[in-house]
Amino acid sequence: MSHKAIRVSDACQVISVAFQRIDKAQLVRLLGGVNDSVLAGYAKLNGWEARKDGTYFIANHEANIKTRNIEEKLKFEGIALTFSSS
Repeated sequence: MSHKAIRVSDACQVISVAFQRIDKAQLVRLLGGVNDSVLAGYAKLNGWEARKDGTYFIANHEANIKTRNIEEKLKFEGIALTFSSS
């Protein structure tokens, strides 16, 4: 696989994670200035949907986000040691 193909593959992964919706011009720039037919191929491969308003629907990330309660437990000795060494 060429370096350019790897970069585009990585860019597609980042776009899929980072965007819910993106303007077509910005998407083209992020993919290295691809033409419409290449963009259509990437869109099909990644499940992106072209919209009539000139944007692409990438993914509904809100449906994939799960809230989690994060509980941190710190031991006093560890905190005391940290403060005493500074």
